[in-house]
Amino acid sequence: MKLPEFAQKALALIEANSGEAYLVGGCVRDMVMGKTQNDIDITTNMLPDEIEELFVRYKTLDVGKKHGTITVFIDDNPIEITTYRIEGGYEDNRHPKSVHFTNRLKEDLSRRDFTMNALCYNDKSGIVDEFYGVRDIQNRCIRAIGEPKKRFGEDALRILRAFRFMAQLDFFIEESTISAIYECRGLLKNISPERVTEEVTKLLLSNNPVGTLLLMSELHVLENILKPLSEIEQNAIENSNPTLEIRLAIALKKEGLESLCVDKKTKARVKMLWDNQHFKINPDKQSVKQKLNELSYEEVLLLLDYQALLGEDNKVQRNLVLEVEQNGECYSLKQLNINGDEIVLNGVPKGGKVGEILRILLDNVISGRVENEKSALLECVKNMQCVVVFRGL
Repeated sequence: MKLPEFAQKALALIEANSGEAYLVGGCVRDMVMGKTQNDIDITTNMLPDEIEELFVRYKTLDVGKKHGTITVFIDDNPIEITTYRIEGGYEDNRHPKSVHFTNRLKEDLSRRDFTMNALCYNDKSGIVDEFYGVRDIQNRCIRAIGEPKKRFGEDALRILRAFRFMAQLDFFIEESTISAIYECRGLLKNISPERVTEEVTKLLLSNNPVGTLLLMSELHVLENILKPLSEIEQNAIENSNPTLEIRLAIALKKEGLESLCVDKKTKARVKMLWDNQHFKINPDKQSVKQKLNELSYEEVLLLLDYQALLGEDNKVQRNLVLEVEQNGECYSLKQLNINGDEIVLNGVPKGGKVGEILRILLDNVISGRVENEKSALLECVKNMQCVVVFRGL
């Protein structure tokens, strides 16, 4: 297998100093699948202090040192180099009470989550496959290492990782692993909302989330967050681009959104989609401009995409939105060809009434009763010809 040059440098330096070193985990899995390697992880029999000394010419980070990990930057590429280790008991279904270093590679591999993630590789040994991970990759199978219930009891986040891999890789989860997931699903309450959010987000943004979401629903996993999907909703996800706001809006229960740690902008847009799901924008420019004024150009397009996926025929409205934006037609106060200072100069006292007049002018521009030209707008202010009365002014 062709390794990135920076990874070859790290392996060669360790081996030149009488150490063992292998690429391990997801990067090897991806190589076996013919995918581009992203994060590079190395496992070694050398101790963290020895790794720091060995890579003294490179920038290193020791934030994971107590668990055996030193991050080394080679040619600006981070590599996590971790000493072979075995872990003590788990007290919170997530973190081990203790970590003990070992010089046996298989002991280190046996603590990992799935067979496909327990593969090692270097140029000397080739692929080291203690748990038939290559076979499972070829069969597109996600299988827990050893006793599945024990693996999930150690770290309940592995339950969500299994589903995320299923969606991302288009794999299936084998039967005994599924049974253990069902038995251990309650342990997810011990996982931080941040980590749950990370896995759910990656799952939803994958190319094949629907089958995974259906299985999660069948197994009652995250049933307080994810809702059962109707056939229309399944089709909507399958036919949509991986847009996080839309997929969250389709897949989540409303109370589930509050359980996730998504950013404020995303959360607000999901709520906007829910609030406007059944609001039909009329197929005319005035209605389109009114909605653009209420929301924003990006939000209106997002809403139209969401409604279309759920069965609304709104091609005319979408074309009108694009036309309005492309032509620079006015639908917001900042697009008016008049400002508050100009209104004051034409005899209107400073204060809240200026803002009210601007909003009335915008209403009339959107409705087409007055052109968005400075002279026409000033004339409208002077003579109040655009409305019967300025709401009490």
